[in-house]
Amino acid sequence: MPSRHMAGLGMSVALAGGLTVGLLPAAATAAPARADRTVARPAAASDNAVAAGSCAITRWANKGYYKCGTKVLDVDWDKNGTTDETFVVAANRTIWHTWRAADGWKEMPGHGRADNTGGWARIANWRAVTVWAGSTSYCNTFKSGKWHSWKRKCG
Repeated sequence: MPSRHMAGLGMSVALAGGLTVGLLPAAATAAPARADRTVARPAAASDNAVAAGSCAITRWANKGYYKCGTKVLDVDWDKNGTTDETFVVAANRTIWHTWRAADGWKEMPGHGRADNTGGWARIANWRAVTVWAGSTSYCNTFKSGKWHSWKRKCG
């Protein structure tokens, strides 16, 4: 059963087939950002479009920047009332995450691009996070100890 945090995403759930959710392919125009304890720090001060659209965020000791006006997705995987992992979309549309033991912000595997974060779910022994690219949602799953690529359907 999906987490209540996935509600309102307009997706359907099929336990046997996985979640029906949906990220823009890696062929987006923005260059990937570096994982240097920041989330998509603008490459140069002259990049006013990115700099103007960036808001600061700190989780644990990790300071970074995300796209202003987008949802910061704080996830409580073990449902103990504390945040275990945080996901954001940077101003250049790259997707980032960090957690307590991380040594900074990390770009999510799969080189996806998004306009906003969506929701999350923990189903059996795997985790899922969704993002929105336009009106389409995409999903990345954490299985077998690692995050995978972005797909329209979780499973």
